[in-house]
Amino acid sequence: MIALLQSSLRIFRGSPGIFLGLGSAVVISLCAVCGGIGLLLAPWFVCELLSLQLEALDRGVRPRGREWVLACVVVLGMVLVVASAGWLAALSFGPDVASADSASAPLPWPEALRRVLLIAVALALAVAFTAPFLHAPLVLLARGGRLGGALLESASLMRSSGTLPHLMLSFLAQALCLSPALLSAIVVARTFERAATPLGILAALPLLPLSIPLGLGMVSSAYVQHEPVLGDAQVAHQQPSLPLMHRALLITNVVAPLLGLALIGASALLPAGPLPGPAPSGELVASLTPTDASTLRVPDTSLEVAVTPGALRLVSGLEEPLILPWPAPIEELRVVRLAQRYAIEIRGAHNRVHHVEIDAAGTRVDDSVRQRLIRHLSGWVLLLFLLGFTVVSLGGPTAFAPAGRARIALARGETDSSEERRSLLAAAAIVPFALLVLASGALVFFGR
Repeated sequence: MIALLQSSLRIFRGSPGIFLGLGSAVVISLCAVCGGIGLLLAPWFVCELLSLQLEALDRGVRPRGREWVLACVVVLGMVLVVASAGWLAALSFGPDVASADSASAPLPWPEALRRVLLIAVALALAVAFTAPFLHAPLVLLARGGRLGGALLESASLMRSSGTLPHLMLSFLAQALCLSPALLSAIVVARTFERAATPLGILAALPLLPLSIPLGLGMVSSAYVQHEPVLGDAQVAHQQPSLPLMHRALLITNVVAPLLGLALIGASALLPAGPLPGPAPSGELVASLTPTDASTLRVPDTSLEVAVTPGALRLVSGLEEPLILPWPAPIEELRVVRLAQRYAIEIRGAHNRVHHVEIDAAGTRVDDSVRQRLIRHLSGWVLLLFLLGFTVVSLGGPTAFAPAGRARIALARGETDSSEERRSLLAAAAIVPFALLVLASGALVFFGR
C-alpha cells in the first residue's frame, strides 16, 4: 500500500495542475448529482483522470468511444453501490438527522465509536461487493473489449494480486478519496455540534480535488503492476463467451443484490405508517368516537382530523393534507398536546393502538428517514439481508476470478476447464444468497 501511494504521488507531481483541474471537475460534478447532470459528468471526469494516470505510467489509452461509455457505466455503478450502502448505514446507525438540530452536545465516545464501527462494517461489505470489478474501468480504457470480458479480467487481477491485499486496496483507495470530508465532518461533529456536520463536509470540498487523484492513482498503479498477466488484448477479445447458464448465474449474483439494495433505499423514501403503541403522556385536548366521515378539530390550531373509510386525513391551512392509511375500523381518536407538538392516538379493533406525532402545521415529526428504515428493515428481515449480502460480497471473487483465469488461459492457447467449472459451481452456490437479498428488499418495499 505504501509503494502504491508513493507511485500515486509521483504521478500527481508530473502534472499537478491538470490533476487538480480534473479533481475539481469531479467534485463539482458530484455536487451537481442532485440536478441529474452530475450522474453523467462525474463518471466521465473520473475516466479522464484514470486515462491520464495510465498515460503517465506509459500505458496506451483507447480513443474516446464505446469503451469509455462502458467504463463510465462501471464507475457509476460502483459509486452508487458504495454511496447507497453508506447512506443507508449512516441513517440507520448514525444520529437521527431529523433531531440533529436539537442535539447540541456530541454523542458520548463509546456510542459514537459503536456507530462509526457499524457504518464502517456496512461500507466494507459494499466495497467488498465492488472489489472484483475495481480494475474494470481501467481494462476498458487501456485494452477495450466488451463489458463482460472487462469484468472477468478485473476479477482475475484480484486473484493475481491476492484477495486480501486487493480488498485493502479497494477500501483504502476509496477512503483516501473521501478522507478530507470524513475527517472534517467528524471534527465538526465532535467539536461544535451534530447539526453542523454538513458544514464540516462543505469545508473539506477544496481538499477533495487533491485526495481524489491520489486515491485513484493507487488503483491505476496497482493495475499497471499486474496487467501483464492478462496477455495480449486482441487475442483475449477473440475468445468465445461463457455458456448461457454460466453467464446467467454470474449476472444474477450482481443484479439481484443491487435490486435488493435499491428496493430498501426506495422504501426509506416512502412515508411510514403510524407508530405502534399509545401516545406519550401529555394533556388530552380532544377525543372522538368516530362514525363515517367524522371530523375532529384540534383546539387552538387550524388542524382537522377527518376519519374516512380506509384512511385518516389531517388537514391544515398551512400544509398539504396528510393522509395516513388505516384500513381497520377506528373505535376512538384522541389528541394529546405535548411540549411543542401533538400526538394523535388511534384505537382500533382488538385493542390495536397506534399514534402519530405532528406539529401545529400538520407536519409529521416522527417520520424521518431513519425511523422509516428502523420500522421497515428490522428483525429477521435485516438478518436475512445482511446474511445474503455478506455471502455475495465475500464469495464473489470465487465465482468471477476463476472465469477470468479460464479466459486468460484460452487467450494463451491453453485449456483449463477446471477453472471454468470452479466458477460455475461457486456462482451456483452464491445465487440463493443473491436472491435472498432481492427477496428481503422486495419484502421491505412491498410489505411495508
